[in-house]
Amino acid sequence: MGVFEALSVKNKEPKSIDLSVDTIISLSEPETQRRLINPVSQLISQIVNFAAVYTVYHVMNDLVPAPNMLIWVIAAIITLFLTTMAQFIVFFIKPHQTELFTLWIKFDRRIAISNEILAMLTIFLLLPFSHESQRIFATAYFVGYIPMTIFADPGNVTMNRIAIILVIGSFTIFLAIYGNEIENILSALVFAYGCFLFYAVGNIHHIIEKSVLAQSKSDQLTKQLELSLKQTAMERDAKTRFIAAASHDLGQPLQAVNLFSEQFANAQDDISRTRAASAVLRAVAATQNILSHMLNHLRLEADSVTPHLQPTNIFNAVQSVVEQYSGFAAKEKYKLKIVGKAVILNTDPTLFERALGNLIQNAITHSGGNKILICCRIRDRAQQIFVVDNGVGIKPEEREIIFEDYYQGSNSRSITAGGFGLGLSSVRRLAFILGGNAFLYPLWKNGAAFCLTLPIKEKRSK
Repeated sequence: MGVFEALSVKNKEPKSIDLSVDTIISLSEPETQRRLINPVSQLISQIVNFAAVYTVYHVMNDLVPAPNMLIWVIAAIITLFLTTMAQFIVFFIKPHQTELFTLWIKFDRRIAISNEILAMLTIFLLLPFSHESQRIFATAYFVGYIPMTIFADPGNVTMNRIAIILVIGSFTIFLAIYGNEIENILSALVFAYGCFLFYAVGNIHHIIEKSVLAQSKSDQLTKQLELSLKQTAMERDAKTRFIAAASHDLGQPLQAVNLFSEQFANAQDDISRTRAASAVLRAVAATQNILSHMLNHLRLEADSVTPHLQPTNIFNAVQSVVEQYSGFAAKEKYKLKIVGKAVILNTDPTLFERALGNLIQNAITHSGGNKILICCRIRDRAQQIFVVDNGVGIKPEEREIIFEDYYQGSNSRSITAGGFGLGLSSVRRLAFILGGNAFLYPLWKNGAAFCLTLPIKEKRSK
């Protein structure tokens, strides 16, 4: 497969992973709904419903006509089956199954109305045949049933209010129609209690809602704090590595300066002095080169680099960079070749050449191959410059982290070649400054293919 064939697949630039935590919390989110819905409370309320159905059946079975009792028993069995099934299903839904949990919420809230229908059947099918003591018991149960329903699912305001209307309203009507004088007064009290609950259910939901949102926000702030501490530690470690690497890399040429200076001072003839002086100059040049890299990195890190845009012939700029590194490449036994086409862009030629130079130097120093191809192409309103080598390549798990500061790939010759591990991170920063991007092309298998992209705003043929 040729280079352009391999690169012809439309590239999707890798998206950076956003680790930030959004502090805006929605009540419609499944995670928030999990906090509002209390499965344990719902299970306890279901046990109470079982006990109530059992008690009503044994107390009223001998008093109620058989047809009424049969209808009520069938309704009770269906209701208990559906609601119990719903309560047990939720315990098997995993935290990450958000879609399934959302469906369960809808199902559970739909079938919850069956409890209210059963309560209405109890009121109008069974209670007309009851005694006063049994009606007092029914009053106590229905008065306590609604708060139990509210606290089992405080987020379901609409259904809770419907339950109040169906149960408390039906029981109030029953007491007013079938009750004696005392029960008529009791119906008024029950009605007032129902009105209070109808109003209070909104406030209860609001209070619990604020509590849940506060807890969710607290959890997210905790995650933000942990992330901030982690980032701070990473920055601290990065600066420590930077200082250590700088000390190590600067130490070698400075020691050489000291050594060759002594040789120059102790030289007995002009030839020896000339050799020592030349060695001192080379060591000083190496020191200046290291300091230049350090300062460039610090400027990029501090966002203090301002691009000076001007019309730039990208192909000529690429040729210029390749010429600069041709001697270094020949020394390391690498062949450099340019193919493709480029346009004239309004960009900063100095920053562009520095970014491309870092990619080429990185390939020569660390790839472990012997050929480097610089491919220029236009794709998706962008100028793309690929630096492709035939070396050992990059491991899949390192495709993003190789652009981090101080990181040196495990497959590269980093250990023997030295360096700060800042080349690729500087390339990406420079690309961002120029409005573009830098990434590792994932489909290239025979080595590594790094891509530098620049946006095309004014497109003219070369």
